[in-house]
Amino acid sequence: MNLGIFHESSFNIAKDFSATIGLRYDFNRQELKYCTSSVTDAMIKVLTTEMPRNVTSTYSDNLHKTSNMILPKASLKFKDWYISAAEGYRAGGFNFQMFSDILQAELMQTMQNRLSEIRQGDITIEHDAAAYAQVTDRIGYDPEISWNFEFGGNHTFGNGSRSSLNLRYSAFYSKVKDLQLSVMATEYGYGRMMKNVGNSTSCGAELNLDGVVSLSGKTYRSTLPSYFDTQLVSPRIVWNASYAYTHTKFLEDKRVPYIPAHTANASIGYEWNRYSVQLNMTGRGKIYWDEENTLAQPFYTQLGARATADFGIVKASLWARNILNYRPSTFAFTSAAAGQTMVFAQKGEPFMMGVNLDFKF
Repeated sequence: MNLGIFHESSFNIAKDFSATIGLRYDFNRQELKYCTSSVTDAMIKVLTTEMPRNVTSTYSDNLHKTSNMILPKASLKFKDWYISAAEGYRAGGFNFQMFSDILQAELMQTMQNRLSEIRQGDITIEHDAAAYAQVTDRIGYDPEISWNFEFGGNHTFGNGSRSSLNLRYSAFYSKVKDLQLSVMATEYGYGRMMKNVGNSTSCGAELNLDGVVSLSGKTYRSTLPSYFDTQLVSPRIVWNASYAYTHTKFLEDKRVPYIPAHTANASIGYEWNRYSVQLNMTGRGKIYWDEENTLAQPFYTQLGARATADFGIVKASLWARNILNYRPSTFAFTSAAAGQTMVFAQKGEPFMMGVNLDFKF
């Protein structure tokens, strides 16, 4: 259950200068009621005879986590610039997928340490308060708390009706306490788990440029029936370019997984009347997939294209993605579930193309 109450107020301090302050109260309660068990069928050799034996383990409990947080934020804006500060929060919880890994590890340890008892007959593993406390500690994770600071601006240049340029930029710094990170289960890799990996910091900057270059000042009128009518524009070139850099750090100069260090996007298109063509590019990387920074996807780029014809009630688009058919890893992890440590990776989508038809009524 989650309950949030917030308030935000804005004040005009002077001409083109304003301030905003806010406060949020967040109540979160998570409950977990579980009953999980496992039975291992084993063949034990007693003298010259093989005897079937069962080792059974069962856990059953009710758990809950409750948190109360007061989260402030504030910002200042002067003309086209702004600066802000805010406290962030992600609730803690429980890893219910961890039980397979816990039971597997326990059963393997029992088969090694209590072999003499198993030779005598079936056994059921008993769990005391210390065992339950250990399970609660392994499946639970704490809230993540962060402070986030950002500075940026937005500026427009030129004549918006013909040619224009829009510039947006920002820089940020974030400090996180008890960073939550999704990883594979620790013992055998049965399922994923969320865990706290300590404190982290991140900083970065983003730049975005988009513009329009008009190639003619003439006005065009539709010669089609009214039900085909749509907005007509003079020939123009539309373009966009953006780049973001993010530097993260945790665990003695390790990089935080799943966050690309570089992100880039660019597109250029030609529009005339009801028709448009566009060529686009995206780039991402380097991306680490594990907290030890042993698995990573280097920086890569992918190309795409789109051609569109818009007749008002019907709009047709021919598109293509990943034209060069480069398939980077979109996720990777290690697991020992098969008896040995192996690396598994998921490839990105291959070259794709298709047609979209949109109808308006």
